[in-house]
Amino acid sequence: MDKERKKENTPEAENDEVLSLFHEVRHLIQSARNTAVYQINTLQVLTNFEIGRLIVECEQSGEKRAEYGKKVLRELSLK
Repeated sequence: MDKERKKENTPEAENDEVLSLFHEVRHLIQSARNTAVYQINTLQVLTNFEIGRLIVECEQSGEKRAEYGKKVLRELSLK
């Protein structure tokens, strides 16, 4: 048991512990970044879908089909 305690206090054991800690911290940071990217991508897709839905609703004005030639997108891009 004394040998184990002595071994745990060696510089090599401390280096292994620090290296292990480093890998755990690195994994947490990478995981958080990946989650953030996924969430932002999902939010962007949903936002773009809603923008498209609003444009279609505006173009159709309650009708089944849009009246072409209104140039809604051109008007929006100028705003």
